[in-house]
Amino acid sequence: MPQKASAKSFSFVNYDGPNLATDAQVRRRIRQQAMKDTAMARRQRGDYGKHNMRQYPMFVGPKPLLDDSEVLNDASDLDQLQRFYQPPSLSMPFAFQDPMMPKQFSVLLNLMPLTGLRLGVGTLSHYLYEPTQPKDRIIAAQVSSQRLLSFIPSRYGHVSLLRHATDCVIAKLQYLSQREEDRSPKGDLKALMHYQKALKALQHALLDEREWAKPETLCATQLLSIFEALNGDDREDSWMHHVGGAARLVEARGAHMFNTEFEKALFLAHIGPTVMSAFLNNTPCFLEESRWQAVIREAVSEDVTLTNDKEFALALWGGLIEMPRLFKRTTELLLSPCPPSQKDIDDITERLLAKRKNLVIWLSLIKKRPIIQTSGGFREDEYGVLVFPSDFDYRKLGPWCLTRLALRGTYAVCRMIKSRLLYAIAPAKFHDLEVEAQDIAHRILNLKEEMAPYKDSALIWNQFMAQGSWIAKGIAETKDAWGEEGEGHDGMLSKSKFKKWNEVIGRKIS
Repeated sequence: MPQKASAKSFSFVNYDGPNLATDAQVRRRIRQQAMKDTAMARRQRGDYGKHNMRQYPMFVGPKPLLDDSEVLNDASDLDQLQRFYQPPSLSMPFAFQDPMMPKQFSVLLNLMPLTGLRLGVGTLSHYLYEPTQPKDRIIAAQVSSQRLLSFIPSRYGHVSLLRHATDCVIAKLQYLSQREEDRSPKGDLKALMHYQKALKALQHALLDEREWAKPETLCATQLLSIFEALNGDDREDSWMHHVGGAARLVEARGAHMFNTEFEKALFLAHIGPTVMSAFLNNTPCFLEESRWQAVIREAVSEDVTLTNDKEFALALWGGLIEMPRLFKRTTELLLSPCPPSQKDIDDITERLLAKRKNLVIWLSLIKKRPIIQTSGGFREDEYGVLVFPSDFDYRKLGPWCLTRLALRGTYAVCRMIKSRLLYAIAPAKFHDLEVEAQDIAHRILNLKEEMAPYKDSALIWNQFMAQGSWIAKGIAETKDAWGEEGEGHDGMLSKSKFKKWNEVIGRKIS
């Protein structure tokens, strides 16, 4: 059984509407009426008393993918490697048998935050730049997004919370996809009305011990956090308040509550945001625990969308999950009222150096599995940050290319942070690592400007580095302040400089 949730645990939901009835008889009558209404609706649809009337969309490629061990044994050159690493076909029929399912559901298939590989949530979707029309065939959508979203249609007509959450995101995307001069206030109002209904339903679910731990509740929470990102006036951290609540919901459910395919897909979608929530709240991440590590390994091993990169995802996430604890420990030493012991300083320095070395090794290994085999694609700088040409076309490479871009983006964020923490501990010793962090940050920020004029910039930028642009911006903005004279304990960075950086990136330190 999941742990019992309290209203305080999920206070990220701010709906102030009426609470659920507490009288047992009243609640029983409500349930009976709801069941009666459901039965009547099913009779009207003609599916009363029948089973298996609803289908998930099919996203099965024509050929099974080989796992990494088979590829490494059989592929002797890059040509063979590229032939083995073919993604599933994306042009599969998207059939719904639920008459309540909106035709515009295909809009969600281009929603990049649902990949689960991100450290954060971008504020734009590829749909805004290259809309997929709501037809019966989906092209150029992301396989990992499809996998999670494919579980919604069969639940849409049965779970009002999930229905309202889905509707508000669809309405918002439809509104944003229009040219600015063509947008009507009614379109935005429609999205907000769905959002209000979803918040009310979510509040009720979180206060109901039978509902809060259901996967549909977590899925709706994920969708609502995406709505808030889309509705955030282009603020790249606007999603954090809601995502933090979603992370608490994942933890409260417990590792033993992620068993079905739907639950595992939801879990993968929350790994990045859960880590970043802990990072910004200056707390260790609960995913470090062995029971959660087991869930991660199982979910990744069963996820066909990661077939090409399972080993890289597991290795990268293993280091990523420890980052909040390392940052917290560094914060404690730098802000300590008394000088920390040399043993404590040496310990955190050794751990950060080891993690940074692991990132360098990870980069060298993933370079041996190039996304493309010709030099006409893109290059990378000395730190492994990708540089894209103006004519870069991801469609020729398949959707797994976007998964790889997300991993490379996560790597860049981790390397920036670890290098900067080492500099903060010993500025004189690790001056070159501050230079490295600044170089990576400026490369990321310049890349955004360089790609802006091009059609596919939104997709590539969101997948590669929108997840960490606010970290890069914080590093760049505090460059001059960190370069000024003045030290803290035992030659460490001064408290005021470290506090300033945390303030800029929105990280709590007290």
